[in-house]
Amino acid sequence: MYQTGINSLMDQTTEKPLLYQTDANQLHNFIKKLKPSDFNIQVRNIVHKMCDFLKNQCLIKLKVIRVVKGGSFGKGTALKNSSDADLVAFLDCFDNYRDQRETRHEILEEIRQILINFGSSNTYETEDITVPRGNPSNPPRSISFTITSKKTLEKVEFDLLPAFDAVGQFGDNAYAKLIEIGDSDGEFSTCFTERQRLFVKNRPEQLKDLIRLVKHWYIQYVKPRKNELTNGNRIPQKYAVELLTIH
Repeated sequence: MYQTGINSLMDQTTEKPLLYQTDANQLHNFIKKLKPSDFNIQVRNIVHKMCDFLKNQCLIKLKVIRVVKGGSFGKGTALKNSSDADLVAFLDCFDNYRDQRETRHEILEEIRQILINFGSSNTYETEDITVPRGNPSNPPRSISFTITSKKTLEKVEFDLLPAFDAVGQFGDNAYAKLIEIGDSDGEFSTCFTERQRLFVKNRPEQLKDLIRLVKHWYIQYVKPRKNELTNGNRIPQKYAVELLTIH
């Protein structure tokens, strides 16, 4: 179904985008232009400081066990001007999956205050700190914020997600526990961020370059046209595309 959907989009393309005009012997140079700019690289240092700040906060209701960098930043496959960064905060106030589901809105509000206190530096500022609206049956899963370079005005958007340390508590049995309560929409995928990240991060650099190229194609030429799909066809999640590239 995924392949059919992607092929349907490609069949409808009337003009060749820049990627399709690039000769095979020029792909290396094309990929080099996809790699992060100095700003993206410097953002890693800011993220590191933010992670330390979160872990060192003395809070009454929660303690941050560790913060894991996910998304393309964490996996080493970031694209220039098109990078996502997920920060997953594993908290000691969650004893099981249900705790994460039932208390995360309250936790997100507390984390929002922490980010406000994080403030700004001379070079970067943290802005647009928002907790998406939710409802009792489907509370928000993340808090969003933006880091902006005052010098270049480049921005990177972040999602910070609180998570239950399922692997730390249950080990490999964490998957069986997850099946018991059900997770049809990937609500608890954040609990396994470290394993997802390591699966990609430890791959050779050439493979990461290939992942960047495929992600560029996916973001620029496939995802924007997903609404054109019919007959139940759909495109895969970006992480699924990464897995297909690796295999």
